[in-house]
Amino acid sequence: MARLKERSKQTSKDLITWTRFHLPQGQEWPTWSAVHEDMHVGPLADVRGIQRISLGRTVEEPQKAAYVIAWGTVEDLEKFQDSSACVEFLRDLTLNDDSKDPGSEDDAPTVASRFLTLEHVNGIPTGELEGRITFTAYNILGKEDDDATVWKQYHEVNNALGSFFPPGSDYLVLHRQFRWRYLIIWFWVLGEDQWVEAKFGKRPQNDGQGRTIICDVRLWPSTGLSGDPAPESEGAVANPAAREAWNQAVSNVMPPVTAWVQERWDVRKVPGYPASEED
Repeated sequence: MARLKERSKQTSKDLITWTRFHLPQGQEWPTWSAVHEDMHVGPLADVRGIQRISLGRTVEEPQKAAYVIAWGTVEDLEKFQDSSACVEFLRDLTLNDDSKDPGSEDDAPTVASRFLTLEHVNGIPTGELEGRITFTAYNILGKEDDDATVWKQYHEVNNALGSFFPPGSDYLVLHRQFRWRYLIIWFWVLGEDQWVEAKFGKRPQNDGQGRTIICDVRLWPSTGLSGDPAPESEGAVANPAAREAWNQAVSNVMPPVTAWVQERWDVRKVPGYPASEED
């Protein structure tokens, strides 16, 4: 199994993995093949190094779900990926509807390809990955292991999009309790999954060539103390006016960006995990 390569610049923030699976719309939690005391986390209950577990569903297709897990270190994640708990975790979180033909064993994905692995670009304070979020990934081609260029490209993307307000997000500017930089979280992709390959194709095979996937996750808090839901859909690419604005904003960094994709997610923390110190 290929090991993750850490960036040269470290942060003190957790590593994040995104494991996608099929969860029927009327089913709240996955079903585990073995009996577990905590149905919400199943085989993850006793795994060392897990800091936080959340469950997400895409807004447009709620049957597309994911476990979003925060890890203390890369080593914690790699030990889990080599464990029997990981075998059960991935076996029970099927990628497709079980009522459909699952295909042959030869088509089975590798362990690493089930984990989209994200590292925080920096250690500045941000909100947690919960509630309604917009997940945008940018594909950047370049030379393998050229960290100086990768950082330069990140700053280009951040400078162009880090203060970009799509139509419908005006309330974030008008309400002083919202800090826009707190609501945008930037990540490197340390480990690609099948979703990345489906959206951006296979990694370049030429010697010395590679790519970097940079992601921004935008948090959409309520509009005020009343708890009114945020008008997030107006600021996402599903809205024609916002889509045009996004296209224009991203075009300012093409190149280095060669392609991009955006999804909307509803993410909630798994109840009772981690257990309190009193438990």
